[in-house]
Amino acid sequence: MTDCDLIVVGGGPAGLAHAFWSRAEQPGLRVHVLEADRRPGGWLHTTTIDGYQLEHGPQGFRPDHTVDAFLDAAGLRDEVVPCAASARRRFIVKRGSLHELPAQPGAVLRSRMLSTISKARLVLEPFIRSRSEDDESVAGFVRRRFGRATVPVAEAMMHGIFGGDAHELEVAAALPGATEMERAHGSLLRGMRARAKTRRQNGEVMRPQVCTFAQGMQRGVTALSDRLSDAVTTGARVHEVIRAGDDYLVRGDHLELRAPNVCVTTPPQQAAHILRTLDSELSDRLAEIPAVSVVSCYVGFDRAAVPPDVDGFGFLAPSGELGSVLGAIYTSSVFPHQAPPGRALFRVMSGGHAYPHELERTDEDLLKQAAEVLRDLLGISQPPSFAYVSRARAAIPQYVRGHSARMRALAKQLTRHQGLTLRGAGYRKISIVGQWAPQGSAP
Repeated sequence: MTDCDLIVVGGGPAGLAHAFWSRAEQPGLRVHVLEADRRPGGWLHTTTIDGYQLEHGPQGFRPDHTVDAFLDAAGLRDEVVPCAASARRRFIVKRGSLHELPAQPGAVLRSRMLSTISKARLVLEPFIRSRSEDDESVAGFVRRRFGRATVPVAEAMMHGIFGGDAHELEVAAALPGATEMERAHGSLLRGMRARAKTRRQNGEVMRPQVCTFAQGMQRGVTALSDRLSDAVTTGARVHEVIRAGDDYLVRGDHLELRAPNVCVTTPPQQAAHILRTLDSELSDRLAEIPAVSVVSCYVGFDRAAVPPDVDGFGFLAPSGELGSVLGAIYTSSVFPHQAPPGRALFRVMSGGHAYPHELERTDEDLLKQAAEVLRDLLGISQPPSFAYVSRARAAIPQYVRGHSARMRALAKQLTRHQGLTLRGAGYRKISIVGQWAPQGSAP
């Protein structure tokens, strides 16, 4: 006898959203969400300490039509906080100095980040007729389209999004919009112009670069959890999913549930363990998807200690620029409410693919490193008045070369198991928007 119609393993944003949209489409659906942690939300976690609002996961979300549907359905539209206008300013580290990234393609020609020869090569991008091949890396794609001098920008971007290596991440998986634009328009610059023209013709207003909620990013998952109510069980670690006749049997710590449909939304490495008994080949493919760890150091200062020209979203560092430091977010410049009045908050991130042992360093060591980076690049010489360290182990999946082929193989393998689906950032679209999207459950 079945216990419910759908069991969702994992109460992170993907699992909660899948349960939420499933019940929205079928109001009578009996759903059960099992989360191993004592709180739902997974990587979306916000804490407030001494008046500072700290995000342990993503700093915000990019608004678009997909997330609009989520905000309306979850009743959160009135709680959205847009970023400050200056958040459009983003910087990259080059030879120990900050260089502002051009906000528009034409502004590249006025930037001092590239040489005259490199700018000329970039302008030729619309005339490059080659196409992305299977397995092409992000760095390879950027080099082919824009020239070798732009590769450090790609390295910095991949540090910021994935904590990953631009030379190993697959462009078709990590930046699918770029390869789609190349296929449709033969050029990224032509595609960007065409997209801007379409938006103007449709009368689309300029949206904020990034948004959050007044209570922080965790508000999104607490809203889902509240609406799902007793359908969510925390402290329920699942050990295995096996077949039991026409149903699946989900076993874990002091639990055993049956349902014809199971959606596993845990990170791929955990999903591999959970599904090992059911299908060892599927498990092996899931285990091939790596993940990296990241450290966040939050440091607060008296605002008077921060030079007045420090403004914008933050900076990212290409490989070899700042050692294990990936970049920093000017948190209170992006969202002023995330620091107390008269204070400034910064989030310095380190670790990633090249520095897996960063998590093992002491808080004192990590905070000293963060303060030194902010001193050298931003001119903040006073010691911080607030400091906190957060470690995220194996938090960011890596779409390394071969990821698209791996997803096709996973999708084929799943056809053998009717009613079993996979969701989460480990497969496609590593973004909050992608996790909150209505339905879409297979790799």
